[in-house]
Amino acid sequence: MRCVSTVTYSVRINGLPKGRIIPSRGLRQGDPLSPYLFLLCAEGLSGLLRQQVERGSIKGVAVCRGAPRISHLFFADDSLIFCQATLEACQVLQQVFLVYESVSGQQLNRSKTSLFFSSNTPRPIQEEIQRRFGAPVIRQHEKYLGLPSLVGRSKRNTFNDLKEKLGNKLSGWKEKLLSSAGKEILIKSVAQAIPAYTMSCFKLPDALCDDLAGMVRRFWWGQQENHNKLAWLSWDKMCAPKEEGGMGFRDLKAFNIALLAKQGWRLQNCPNSLFHRVYKAKYFPNGDFLNASLGRHPSYSWRSIMEAQKVVQLGCRWQIGNGASVSLWRDKWLPSLPSHKPATVPHFFPDDALVSTLIYPETATWKSDIIHEVFLPFDAKAILSIPLSLLLPADRLI
Repeated sequence: MRCVSTVTYSVRINGLPKGRIIPSRGLRQGDPLSPYLFLLCAEGLSGLLRQQVERGSIKGVAVCRGAPRISHLFFADDSLIFCQATLEACQVLQQVFLVYESVSGQQLNRSKTSLFFSSNTPRPIQEEIQRRFGAPVIRQHEKYLGLPSLVGRSKRNTFNDLKEKLGNKLSGWKEKLLSSAGKEILIKSVAQAIPAYTMSCFKLPDALCDDLAGMVRRFWWGQQENHNKLAWLSWDKMCAPKEEGGMGFRDLKAFNIALLAKQGWRLQNCPNSLFHRVYKAKYFPNGDFLNASLGRHPSYSWRSIMEAQKVVQLGCRWQIGNGASVSLWRDKWLPSLPSHKPATVPHFFPDDALVSTLIYPETATWKSDIIHEVFLPFDAKAILSIPLSLLLPADRLI
């Protein structure tokens, strides 16, 4: 608390600090300690909500049976709280906020607070809760953190604001005199970065990606009023890397799939995350992401991630630990071969053989004599080049 209560500031004039300003409210927002203080307070609010959940006063929301119940999600200074729409839960939440406000000195910003009810909540309950909180009820298709909270049938209309944002940026730049290098930097660092956040969560319609690429393309080649200048090279070639003669601009469709593939890999590789636990309970309770199916009534976010499933399947392979989880013939596990699979015809070992049959568990070494006898020379060389740990850990998908 002395770090908070004894803070002073000086103003740098001509390189020298002058004056001694003592703020009446402790740390200001730009202070290096300010984010840590905010996190400590936010952790207090989270603890108050968890305490009420443990008491049974608040019940979170689960997307399906077996899924974890979520009572709150925090993103920077933004909070999303889930509970049953009852007057009892409303009273408990109000008490939590009162305690938090009195302890932290922060206040709930009611002008930025909104409520959302499920369709089966009775109208009188909605009106009473709205009266108590003094906050508006949001409509469908409103945004949260820049993303649509509900995606309707018309995907293009849902994400059409990306086109407006990009158009506003480009129209401001057209009035300025820019060199080719300046245009390249603006396109790569600003224009093509605008849809990146949305692309990491949703698959944008191909027609919208074509429109966004067309706007960038017209800006690159130049546009005077409504007349387009001649394009001297196809946009596909412009998206090629510079070492291949292109400019290295992003192919938005491929970039969209790549970002969704990162989310798919998180679902496969981060089993302890809340993201994985919710989606696993809903869409692949008895398997993993690589073998998941679209399922019945999937959300648009799950449909989007499933678009990248094949990319993840093609890009992953096994890193050998003890070989007990890897199929000798069917799985990809040889790093130095293009197919990552042995090219040898299986005669000596059955189709369901595991890589562990090629390893001496006592010494953690390959059975080199058997490998040379069974496999083709380049397969044998690739297998024996894989180092083995003396601890023989579990195999890992990479």
